Amino acid sequence: MLPAIPGTVPNLTRLPTGCAFRERCFAAGTKCTQTPALMPAGNDDRQVACWYPQREAHHV
Repeated sequence: MLPAIPGTVPNLTRLPTGCAFRERCFAAGTKCTQTPALMPAGNDDRQVACWYPQREAHHV
């Protein structure tokens, strides 16, 4: 199961520039204002479109 992302889903007809998740992402950084390309996500066929795919949420 995928973890839920907090916050409100953006209007799909007016997505923010860059990564569509950056307004709600715990790992968002300055590169997130640019749209990431698909990149390998490990040693299999998975891919991610994220500048910071290995960061994990800090649970409080």
